[in-house]
This record gives sequence, C-alpha cells and structure tokens, in this order.
Amino acid sequence: MALLLALGVTGGLGTAPAVAQDETALRYFAGQGRRDRAEAEIRRLQALHPGWQPPADLWTARPSGPDEAPLWRLFAADRLDDLAVAIAERQRREPGWQPSGDLAGKIARKRLRGAVLQAAAEGRWQDAGRAAAGIDPGSSDLELAWAVAEARARSGAPAEAAAVYRMLLAADSPAESRRTTVLKSLAVLPMKLVDELLAASQAGPAPLDLAALRTDIVRARAGALMREEETRDLTPAEAALLRDEALRSGQGGDLAFVAWYEVSRQNHAEAVTWFRRALAAGGDPLVAHGLAQSLLQLGHREEARDLAFAWSDRLAHNAILFVDLMAEDLTMVPAVPIAAGRLDQMARLTLRTASGEGAQALGWYAWNACDAAAALPWFERAVAWHPREGAVLGLGLALQRLGRRKDAAELANRYDGLFPRVVTLVMRTAGGSGDTCAPGTRTTASLRPGVPVVPRPGSAEVAAFVKGEYPVPVDPENPMRVEAGAAGRRLALKPSGPPAPRTARRVGGVGSMPYEGAGLALQPGWTGQETPATVAADQAPPVPGTRWEVMARGGRTTLSTARRQQADGSRFVPSTTPR
Repeated sequence: MALLLALGVTGGLGTAPAVAQDETALRYFAGQGRRDRAEAEIRRLQALHPGWQPPADLWTARPSGPDEAPLWRLFAADRLDDLAVAIAERQRREPGWQPSGDLAGKIARKRLRGAVLQAAAEGRWQDAGRAAAGIDPGSSDLELAWAVAEARARSGAPAEAAAVYRMLLAADSPAESRRTTVLKSLAVLPMKLVDELLAASQAGPAPLDLAALRTDIVRARAGALMREEETRDLTPAEAALLRDEALRSGQGGDLAFVAWYEVSRQNHAEAVTWFRRALAAGGDPLVAHGLAQSLLQLGHREEARDLAFAWSDRLAHNAILFVDLMAEDLTMVPAVPIAAGRLDQMARLTLRTASGEGAQALGWYAWNACDAAAALPWFERAVAWHPREGAVLGLGLALQRLGRRKDAAELANRYDGLFPRVVTLVMRTAGGSGDTCAPGTRTTASLRPGVPVVPRPGSAEVAAFVKGEYPVPVDPENPMRVEAGAAGRRLALKPSGPPAPRTARRVGGVGSMPYEGAGLALQPGWTGQETPATVAADQAPPVPGTRWEVMARGGRTTLSTARRQQADGSRFVPSTTPR
C-alpha cells in the first residue's frame, strides 16, 4: 500500500480518486509514450467508473533523473517492497516529491506482471484475467504473454487468448518459442481456434515447421473428438500415428488415451484391447471403468461386473456400475437365482457405500422370494438412504406381510402427498392386497418365476379407507437414520416440535393422489400450488447428471462423463517454458 500511495495511484497525483490497479496500467502506457493505448485505457476506466478523470500530470510527470539511481537499483533487483519504503522515506524528507513517470510506469507494470503470474501459478484464472485486463503483454515477455493468454482462455475469453497467441506467432522470435506457443494453445483453446493459429503460423516469410508437433496436434484433435467439440474424425494416418506413439511410449496414460478415443468412435472391440494394455501398464480405476463399460457393450456382462466390483472401492463410477448391473439381475422378471457369492458382494458394497439403489434392489429380491423378514431391513436402509417410491412401497408391503399394519399405515401417512402408490397401502380396493405369498412362506432358495418386481396393491380407484389409520397426524421426519458402513446400526430420532397436520401439502412435481376426487384433498403447497403435476414424478425424465440418469441410459452417461474427464486431463502442457 505504501508503494501505491507513493506512486499516487489512489488519487494523490490526479484530481479525483481512482482504483489502484486501473491507474497503474494507465501510467505505464503514458510512461511508454503510447498515447493511443493510454487514451483507450482512459475510455475504459471512464466507462467502468463514471465521473473518473485521468491524473492531471499524466503527460507532464518529469523523466527519470540521476537522483533516482538508488531506486532503479532496487527496481532491477526486484526488491519492490524495499523500493516502496525508499520512495515513502524520500517523500517524507522532500514533501511534494514524486517518482518519475518512467519509474512509476515500470513499477506499475512489474506489479501487474507479478499479479498475473502469481494468480496463474495458483490456478486463480478469474483473478489472473482481471489483472491482465489492463496490461499489454507484448511479444518480448513470453512468460507474461503465455500467462495472459491462458488466463483469458480459462476465464471465458478464448478469442482474446487466440489473439495473444497469434501476436506471438507473428513476432520475430525463435522457432522454439513459436512452437511452444502452439503447444500452449493446444492446452486451452477449442480446436477450431487452434486450426486458425496453425494456418497463421504458416503465413509470412518464415513459416513455422510443425513436423515436430504433429503428434501433439493429433492428440489434441482426438481429445476434441472425445469432448464432442470436434466432428471431423482423425484421418487413417493420424489415427495410426496416435496408436504407434502410444505403443512406443508404453505409458498407461497414452494407451488409455487411445482406448477412450476408440470409445468415442463406438469401437468397443478395439477399446477393450487398448484398455487391457493400459491396465497392464499400471492403469488407474478410470481405465478399469472404461474396460468394464466396453466389455458390457460387447455383451461380456459377467466379466464387466467382476471388474467393476474389483475396482469399486477406488472409483465411484465402478461402484455405481456394479450396483446397476446387480440391480437389473435382482429385479429381473421372471426372477432367477443368484449365486450366494454375488449376493454377498452386493450386500457388502451396498452397506459400504450406503447405496439406496442397492438396498432397494436387495429388498425386492427378498420380497419376490416371499421372504419379508429379509426384505424389511433392506427396504428400511433404502428409505433411510434414498427414499424413493419403490423403496417406501416395498417397506410398507413388507410391514403388512409381517403383520405390522399400524407401522405400514404410519408409513403411508408420512409419505402422503409424495408417493401415490404408497397411499394405497391403507385403502380397501377391489383388487385386494396384491400379496401373492402365503403367510410365513419363505422361498429364498428357489425363487418362484412370474412375481412382479414392484407389486401393485390393487386398483387405484378408492373404495373405502381403513378407519382410524388414515389420515392421521404423524411425524413427517424419517424416524430412522443409518450410518454409512455401520452395518445397519439404527439411530432413532425423537419427535419434536408442534404436532404434524392430519393431511399433507401438495408437493411440486408430484402427480395426483389416488383419493383425490373422492372428497379428500391435499393442503396447498408452500408455493400456493393446488393442482397436481401433469406428469407424475416417477414418469418424469431423470435429472441430468444424477445416478438415475445413469441407470436410465444403461451407464452411457457415466461412460461419456469418464471419456470427457480423460480428454480434459490429457491436454498437452509442456514441462518447460522457454524464457
């Protein structure tokens, strides 16, 4: 702050206060005698700060003199803090003294340069972009120019970044520096802008030789394809170059990159070969996930499931895939027996990850086997971890089959207004209860085929309500919570607060309840909504990016996400940067 005061950038040299970083850039341009840039900066500052006026001595500040030699030595040694102290001390001794415009401008530029480079080094790209807004990097300061370009690209201004790179390519600089500029652009720019830069590098009297960069350019183009930013596939020669280079290096990352490229082309047979090579070279859990997904696409379900389980503790994608595959088998119609070892894997993974989807699938598997006692704890976990209609309905049915009708009625009251099929648990319907198992029947060892996955308790038409059970006021909170990994240990919660209302409120996005139109209505929703949704919640498309979208698409969303992650993480960044 002392230095800023010494330079007068907070208003001391002008007629009105100004923002510190704004005036430093302005003084730099004025000190360089670049009137066009200074006037453009003045217009920018006046647009940002109405009423602001440039400093009165902007063009009259005296040049540097011999008496500033000690200050220049501190400047040359990058001792800016000591320089600020020295300037403040001299101003104390000589009231009215100010550093020359030349020194002030260069101090301002160095401060701005340091702010840009530090923010860039720390990955604070928005801050770097703001700091770079008032600075012209020029072509002589490569480190600054590269940082400014990257900051602009990563803060949402790729065209401005491309302009900096284009300026560097057009400059009379060594070929190695221009090649590094191309590599830098590959790391942050869309391929369309990169292609424009490549064309610009061939213009002029000294076209850049791109032969040494061909592999990097091909890799960047493949990454753009994997991110779905590029529509043109690699030529056969480019694809061969990508594969040959991966085999030559033998690195797991290079081999996996080829595998994900093949996935983007839906060539899963080739992808499997490359994923296996990548795993053998020390591949990571994402490689295992890609291999499992490609195996699944080729119909090798058991191998895909084994692989997903083996890597499930290292990557959430693999755990999700294993649970999805097992859930499909556990809820298959007609039901089929599943090996005890597989069930044990599913149970252990479900408990370890607190997977509501896994618990719900295990609950329906036991229910379809007429084993309500085994189904109950899994449905309880599913409701505690991820209360969806299928899990809550299964819990209610299991409670009824075990003779706990009061608990089932309380459950239906708690989820009234949210899950229509759960409310039918307390209704007398023409279709009966829907329970096809005789009391006490347990057939877990030999499943009976043809049992519905999610039994429907009869018709949706209301015949009558069970007296005294519905509607009644209940605690709306879930009375059970289960700690992840605690093997089902329950933590009971005591009801608190005022008594709950007898009837439920309307919930946005939920369809009509089965009793509506028969004299019983929901309270208006908190938003005032009084009518049901036109599309029931269980029929609405899943929210993009959620596990349920992954399940609805058979894992394709997870595969696409993983491919983009691989593409984003594989952009080329040179390990050294010429100065």
